[in-house]
Amino acid sequence: MYASSNYIVLRDRNHGASHYLGVGLKTVLAYSVFIACLFSVPAAKFIAENVFAQSVDRAVIGETAITIERLTTRDELVKGLSGRESIPAKHAALFLFDRTDYHGIWMNDMRFALDVLWLNDYDEVVYIQQNISPTTFPDVFKPNKPARSVLEFNAGFVKRNAIKVGDRFVLP
Repeated sequence: MYASSNYIVLRDRNHGASHYLGVGLKTVLAYSVFIACLFSVPAAKFIAENVFAQSVDRAVIGETAITIERLTTRDELVKGLSGRESIPAKHAALFLFDRTDYHGIWMNDMRFALDVLWLNDYDEVVYIQQNISPTTFPDVFKPNKPARSVLEFNAGFVKRNAIKVGDRFVLP
C-alpha cells in the first residue's frame, strides 16, 4: 500500500469474482451440479419414454422406408409397445427372437390398434394380422408359419402401404 496525494492505492491484491459476487467457486459448482441433476432426471425419463431407448434404425418393408426400434432383451420383448400412447407413422417395433417359432403377440396394456407382420429367417413376410384392437387382450395372435421376428405398426399401415405376404424386410 502506498499513499498518493488524495487517495491510498492498494497494491498486490487481486479481486476475483468471488470477492465481488460473495460466492466461491465451490458454491457455484455445487449449484451447477444441483441444477444439472434437477433437469437430468426428467430429461432421462423423457428420453426413455418418448425417444426409443433401444436401437433405432432405418429399414425398408416392401417398397416403404420405415424407422424401426429393435427389441431384443427378454424385458423388451415382453413389454413391446405396451403403455405407450402411440408411435409415429411409418415407425415399427422389431421383435428379434433368438429362434424361429410360432411367436405370439397379445395386446396387454396397449392403447392403440396394431398391424403385425411376422418375418421368416430370410426376412420375408410370412403372415399378417391387421387392425388388432387393444380390447382383444388376453387373446394371443400367432402366425400360420414359423417366424424369426415380428414387426408391429400402427393399424392401417399394411393397407396404406400395400404390404403383402412375400414382401422383403431390408435392414441396411
